[in-house]
Formats: sequence, structure tokens, C-alpha cells
Amino acid sequence: MRVFPIRCVRGGAQRLAMVAALAAPVMGQPQRDIIDSLLNVRRAVVLSIDPDGVEIESRGLVERLDLREVVAIVEAKEAWVGFEPTPVRLTSGGSIGARHQRIELTDGQRLPGVVVGGGGDFVRWLVPGGKEVSIPLEQVARLRIGLTERGPVEADPSADVLSLVNGDVLRGFAASVGSSIVLETDTGDATFALSRVSELVLANPPARDSTPLVWLSDATVLAGHRMEWSSGRLGMDLALYGEEGTSDASRIEVPVRHVVAVLMDPSRVVALSALPIETFEPIDGRRWAPPIEWTPAARSLLGAASMRVAGPARVVWRLPQDARRVAFDAEIPGQFRRWGDVEVVLIEHGSEDAREVAREALGADRPSARVSAALSGGTRLELRIEQGRYGPIQDTVLIERGLVLVGE
Repeated sequence: MRVFPIRCVRGGAQRLAMVAALAAPVMGQPQRDIIDSLLNVRRAVVLSIDPDGVEIESRGLVERLDLREVVAIVEAKEAWVGFEPTPVRLTSGGSIGARHQRIELTDGQRLPGVVVGGGGDFVRWLVPGGKEVSIPLEQVARLRIGLTERGPVEADPSADVLSLVNGDVLRGFAASVGSSIVLETDTGDATFALSRVSELVLANPPARDSTPLVWLSDATVLAGHRMEWSSGRLGMDLALYGEEGTSDASRIEVPVRHVVAVLMDPSRVVALSALPIETFEPIDGRRWAPPIEWTPAARSLLGAASMRVAGPARVVWRLPQDARRVAFDAEIPGQFRRWGDVEVVLIEHGSEDAREVAREALGADRPSARVSAALSGGTRLELRIEQGRYGPIQDTVLIERGLVLVGE
């Protein structure tokens, strides 16, 4: 089995400091949602990011925040309408996403580019900025080669999955990726020219890495060191690693207007949508519940897929061992608000007991709420969409930007 190499970890940050002075008006810069270390959300303009902290402006005050106090920076929810097809332009010239091929890595990166060679355990990829790098196959989660009308192929944890443009799907072990793909199968090795390939999904597990991740407006996701946000630009050294485990890419800059999310330390959080679901079933005497409707993580910020749950129903997830806190935005969609009236309840289950950790009432007069709760070592998390005073009528809830804080 492939083993993911250890990445470097960003150095420590300094303490929180506040500058109690009025800031000059910040013209032309949008406010963003700042998610802090308790998964609370505040609205502010990001002035700068450097190795020592994040400087923001909110209500005329400038604050400097320690990097550890900021979990994520996200485009304001009301302004987010989805990724755009127009490729982002680098400030140094050239396009970041002009090609239709994309590679997704186990650390969450999603890079446009093109396969320019490879062989053995590496694939040669032309990254944003025009440089060729060697990416170990053990770091690759998904490789999108051809354009088809079919949706993405589902990953198989026990085998690599190769999807061809004619619709055939094969399973085996991808021994080589370059001008062609060699797939080892039970019946022998098979070689496929890239022109025949739609998608290759590798059975590599996700990596919990501490390198910051940046989502751009064209759906590109970059990981980078020495991130600096200033003067309307975001600069970073691309975190791609070659055969010796050292950086094999260059520094790039993009206009901050194309930055839609930044996850400061991905090793600190897990998307709620990424947790395994143990149970989904109707409650309150309801015999049947429609399936959960998901927005794919690839079309979501922070990798947190949105989910629409038609209640009364309950969902039970298996928690990571080091889960410390959970938070998400809950909302009754517009078409259900006239009669929708629900209780959104969170219950943490331990090995012997269970406790309610959050409850929020939603209805026509209060259709949305931030649901947040501290966790204390439980093994499972239960979400209940319970009927309100009007009964089980239009009790549908949208769960967005769900995150679980992990670690110390």
C-alpha cells in the first residue's frame, strides 16, 4: 500500500493582539466570514495575512489575530454563488485553469494542468505558473483526463478505479501514469492511452496535512507555504513534493478577488460531510424519509458538502477520536419557510451514555441559525430534525459549512 510522506508543519504563531484604533475605510474590499478557533463566525475585511498573523477590519476597528485563532476565511455566505468557469489569471501572467485536465491530491489540492509524462511511481504534471513537477502517485487521489457528461467516479478504498471515455470502468492497481496508464488487474496488465481515459481514482487515503489550503473562484484548490496576503494579492509557494520530499514548484500570486476560501490548518478540522454515517432514519412516527440530498464536496468551500435533510429524521455520524467541537449553519430553505417549523438537535453519544449538546428552533420568524457545540470524547454524533408545533409539515433543513474541530 502506498504511504503518504510526512509534510513540513508550519511554525508557531504569536499571541492575539488588538489595535484599538479606528481604521480608514476599506474601499472595494468585500467582507468575509472569519471562522475562529471555537468555530464561531464573524464578518470582517481581511487586510493582510503573514507568518505572524491575520489583520482584519470590522466596524471601523483593526484587529491582528494570531494564526491559531483563525480556522478559516470564507467568502460571505450571502455572496457565494458557486465556482465560475472563467480561469483565474496569475498576476505574473498566464492562466491558472485554462486546461480541462485536473489532478486532485490526498491533501485536498485540486490543480488544473496537463499530464506531460511520468512512469513508475510518479506523474509529471504542468502546474499553474507553467512549471513541470513530479507528483508521487501516493499523493494522488483523482486524475480527471477527458471531458464526459458522466459524473465523477466513486472511489473504491480497496482498488484503483479507471473510467474510460466509452463508459467502461476497470479496477486494479495503477502501476504507471504518463503518456499512457498501466493498470494491473487480476487478468494481467492493461495499457490505455490517455486519449481513451476519462478519469483515474486512486485508493489512497486522505491526508491530514497542516499546510494552508486556498480555494479560488475557478474551483482550483492550492496548498502553499509562506502565504502572504497584501496589496490585493495572495502569494504562496506551491506545496508540491517530488522524489526527495522537497518542494518541486514555484511561487505564484493571484488577485485576492479570486480567493473564495482559506483553510489555515487543514489538520485541525474535518468536514462533517466527510464523516462516515452509521444511521439515517425517520423519527416521530414517520415511516419513510427521502434520501439526504448532497452538494458534492468538489463544488463546496472548505471541502464541506452541504446536505438537505427532510425531517422528522435523524443522522448519526461516527466521530474522530480527537473531536473537540462541531458547528454548522442550519437553515430552512425559502420554499419551506411558510409552514416549516423544526427543532435542530445535536446529541453526543459516548460508550455508555448520551447527552444533548445543542438545540435550535427554526421557523418562519427565525429560518436560520448557527449551531455550535463542544464535544467531550464521544464516539458518535446524532443530528435530529424534530417536528415543531405545526407537525411534520415542510420540515426540511439545509446544513451548510459543517466542520468538526479535532486535536488538542
